[in-house]
Order: sequence, then structure tokens, then C-alpha cells
Amino acid sequence: MDVNVIGSLITSLGFPIVKRSEANDAKLESLRKEQREDIQQMQKEHKEEVAKMAAALDNNTLAIERLTDRLDQERS
Repeated sequence: MDVNVIGSLITSLGFPIVKRSEANDAKLESLRKEQREDIQQMQKEHKEEVAKMAAALDNNTLAIERLTDRLDQERS
């Protein structure tokens, strides 16, 4: 908060309300930091999950290609 804003709030509302607001700001910032960390962790886990799924899909594609090749050989 700007110093002038704090001064105006103290004058109009009183010191305890402004002090409580500053404490709330600190709590909110702490919560935001925790949320950012949680989101970063979830993104990391998601990235790992997607990599595993991509590997499984690649393996399945390779298996289907091999089966298709065998079927083609048997037909000819």
C-alpha cells in the first residue's frame, strides 16, 4: 500500500482496522505463495504423467505396426 493511502485509512478508519488489513495482506500473500507452489508441483506431476502416456502410446503404435506387418506377410 502507498504511504498516503495508509495515512488516509488511519485517519478515516482508525489504526486497528488498517493494521488488521496489513495482517490480512500478509496472510493472503502467504496463501498465494503456497498456491503457486502447489500449482508448480501439480504441473510437474502432470508433465511426468503425460510423458509416461506418450511412451505407452508409442509402444502401442509400434506393436500395432508389427501386427499389421505380420498380417500383410501372411496374406501374401
